Amino acid sequence: MDMLEFSIHEASAGLATKSINLKRIEARDRRLAAIHEAGHHVIARHRGMREVDSWIERVGDPTRYETSWVGHCRWRNPTRGSRRSDTMIGVAGMIAENLWKSRNDPGLMDSIYDLLDDPNCMSESDWRNAGIDCDNGWTKTQHRQIEAVIDLLRGPLWSELLRRARKLIIESRDSYVLGS
Repeated sequence: MDMLEFSIHEASAGLATKSINLKRIEARDRRLAAIHEAGHHVIARHRGMREVDSWIERVGDPTRYETSWVGHCRWRNPTRGSRRSDTMIGVAGMIAENLWKSRNDPGLMDSIYDLLDDPNCMSESDWRNAGIDCDNGWTKTQHRQIEAVIDLLRGPLWSELLRRARKLIIESRDSYVLGS
């Protein structure tokens, strides 16, 4: 192999490695978007919301969102105005992500309250849905609601959370292939 062939081979090997890394990053982004939206979905259903719908989608400009996948969850509240449900649903995505990253081990999980001190830990719509003013902190009632979400997602709703996230990933593959 002469020097030119070696350089071309080396360059193509480097591109293959970068391609694999980009695919892994995209897969991680898709999993995080799915677990996040599954958190909202599962808690919304648990709190009695009707017509809960969630989905994830690949974004056209990942630099705008700092991720290659985003998600959405919407529901209809049959009881109108339950702030308790709103807070629980609003924080559920961020909590689900952190539980998943820590493999559901509370000892490895980032402090939710340290995260909530950072305005960037949730999207504007999640903050709005949660009814938490990140500049003024949370009330004692909201603190109890956050703890309840952690307990529910770590315990009785963990399996449902994972099932819903898998379903979102599968549905996103189907829509991504159809939309390409």
